[in-house]
Amino acid sequence: MDFDLNEEQSAVLEAVETLLDKHAGAARAVELAAESDYDAGLDDALEQAGYGDIASAMGRLEAVLIIEAVAKRGGVVSAGARLLAAPALSLDAPRGPVALMRAGHAGPVRYAAHARTLLVLDGESARCIELEPGVCPAVPSNFGFPMGRVSDEIAAGGKALAPGSGARLQDAWRLGLAAETVGCMEGALEQTAGYLKERKQFGRAIASFQAVQHRLAECAIQLEASRWLTREAAHGAGSSEAIATAAAFALDAAGHVFAETHQLSGAIGFTRVPRALGSRRFACHPRARMSRSKTPTPRVGRTLADSEPAWTPQPRAPEGTPNVVFIVFDDVGYSDFGCYGSEIATPHLDALAAGGLRYTGFHTTGLCSATRACLMTGRNHHRVGMATLTDWD
Repeated sequence: MDFDLNEEQSAVLEAVETLLDKHAGAARAVELAAESDYDAGLDDALEQAGYGDIASAMGRLEAVLIIEAVAKRGGVVSAGARLLAAPALSLDAPRGPVALMRAGHAGPVRYAAHARTLLVLDGESARCIELEPGVCPAVPSNFGFPMGRVSDEIAAGGKALAPGSGARLQDAWRLGLAAETVGCMEGALEQTAGYLKERKQFGRAIASFQAVQHRLAECAIQLEASRWLTREAAHGAGSSEAIATAAAFALDAAGHVFAETHQLSGAIGFTRVPRALGSRRFACHPRARMSRSKTPTPRVGRTLADSEPAWTPQPRAPEGTPNVVFIVFDDVGYSDFGCYGSEIATPHLDALAAGGLRYTGFHTTGLCSATRACLMTGRNHHRVGMATLTDWD
């Protein structure tokens, strides 16, 4: 395998990058996610440019290059299904968008609410189902992709394809997933590196600190290993084992890369709060619920928005008990404060220290969430279910 793109591949990648400059990007992805919508404009642009048939015209590797590029830009389109899965089943210009599901799957299906073609992996064979608009109801989701629910009646229908089509669909699905994962990792790493170059701490860009550089380098290694495993699997015939290996490795690497880039970008949370709920954030806070005189009756609805949780009232301190405020600093040691001789100026903390006691034996766990759990409960963090960061537990 040649690790350099040839002239045709470079031209394809340059052309699709130009197209994505006009039709994709982070702002567009956020806009679509707010409405759980599908990017029909980008889908049409890719189709009109002839990229839907690129796997048949040029090869799977060229299709993988496009899927990577679309995912890197946050494109909300079913590129993997259209560029790899449909050609693998010899479907001639299927109605798009194209969604993929496994027979018997009961949960939401990505892109199903907008799909016009549904490909079902059913054991050793595959089925092709043509969908009419609106037959698969949309499902609210925070995944960043529009989701839909496919009824059992719809999922059981469709046209059965030739024997062996199941294995071909599975390979194409896995390869597309690997390529999409690579693109997402590259986008996350690029955005994080840019943020760390701009953000300053102690008068220096955060990206200039060696420890941060090592973490970024590890992410880059995971990304490149995933990229070339995926491209090698797409190159030529590409065995099912090579494709499965690429997909498994890429997904495992993504868990590391996304956790690291999330942390390095400020750890602002994996979830998002809908704008309509912004004014209710305090009312939904557990502490606000504790103050209610009556415990609400829990109600489990079809979606989170339709459900009503019930928080168990916590023990309250007797009337007149003094308030105690804990201030916890992440990623610092006691020698970073002026009151302990640091060169860093911390006059307000020095003033607090001057009016109280200073200790040097406080035990931390090396992690923010777990340390807070120890401080608030007086117990080992493992005993209270806080083994690591809250976004990983």
